[in-house]
Amino acid sequence: MLLANVLVAEHLVLFLKDCALLRNHPPPKEHGFQKLLASALHMGFCLDGSSAGALHNSLQSVSKLASALSVNAVRTVPDRFDRSDRSDRSDRSGSDESKESKAGGHGAENVDVDVDVDASDDWVDEAGVCTAKGVEVARKMASAGVNIKAVLELMCTKPMSTATYFCPGDAQSFSDFHHYALDFPLYTHFTSPIRRYADVVVHRLLALALDRQAADHINNPIPLPPSLSPSSVALIADHCNYRKANAKKAQDTSRQIYLIDYIRRYHTSSSSSSSLLEPSSSPSAASSASGIVRGEPLRDEAVLLSMGDKSFDVMLNRLGMERRVRLEDIDAKSAQIITDPITKQKSLQIAWSAHSTPISYSTTDVLMVVLGAKLSPPVDLTVRVVAEAVTVKQTS
Repeated sequence: MLLANVLVAEHLVLFLKDCALLRNHPPPKEHGFQKLLASALHMGFCLDGSSAGALHNSLQSVSKLASALSVNAVRTVPDRFDRSDRSDRSDRSGSDESKESKAGGHGAENVDVDVDVDASDDWVDEAGVCTAKGVEVARKMASAGVNIKAVLELMCTKPMSTATYFCPGDAQSFSDFHHYALDFPLYTHFTSPIRRYADVVVHRLLALALDRQAADHINNPIPLPPSLSPSSVALIADHCNYRKANAKKAQDTSRQIYLIDYIRRYHTSSSSSSSLLEPSSSPSAASSASGIVRGEPLRDEAVLLSMGDKSFDVMLNRLGMERRVRLEDIDAKSAQIITDPITKQKSLQIAWSAHSTPISYSTTDVLMVVLGAKLSPPVDLTVRVVAEAVTVKQTS
């Protein structure tokens, strides 16, 4: 499939030049990517960011470490939180879009595990990606049911650029043609005309290119139809990019609405049993059938990723998503973020009760959170940090 897309892209550029419809994936944003590599190094992982392939190989080394830590893993996560089936289907389909999305890494299986914490004591990373500190961080995360590979993959998605369609006549240089995630100098979408309009246009362009090739275009030129002129193809590329971006927004919003609706129906103490999506449904019957205790708070482990001055970012372990949490969203007596004047490293200081000594949390530490639903427009997922299962700490 990938080879077909590459060969078609090469043929279009050879015979149609400025009116080809190609697919471009720019390199990661430099500042954000360097920040990612520095954060990973601070955690104990020397990721190679010289290319998409090198980054993938680095994450594979982390995956081997995660597997070594999970040899005695036992699945305990409810099916509604397990994304492995979906990601496995994407892998088996060989979709080029799924490969694009996995440049920074998606689809890692998130499960609660009972871990043999000694499994990594003699584990050696021949690639040199996982340092001793990284192994220790991964081991302590695994003891809390957190997969270190999933954490790093989520971090890698942040600085990644968005792949777009373009017309060579709009490109500033030949480097603009390169597809970073797949590491191809030329690439297009050709193999899925039944579900993408861009592929339909590429099929029409390829038919024209083949006609030109057969007719010896140099001596017997075939004119371009107005619908496939460089300006027309450029407009099509812009339209496809616009529609694809809107589809992605709709998909993300839909997932969030269904998640919030689920929390509202099964994990709030509200006496209302109606659904945001199905007002006439009876969630009490569904909850009894699935074994869910209605009104019980929905809890999740949250990995501390980064800190600002008054807020911090966490990865929700079971949901596999990143959320920003404000200091006022911590159920504690006091909480503040402190910056070390020498190392410039930030730490989260939490005093859980009036008479307790503040506890310091650094990046990669694991907190317990309770997820809720904000029902006033715009509806949103809420995250509150609670004083439970917060003992997994990073070594200094």
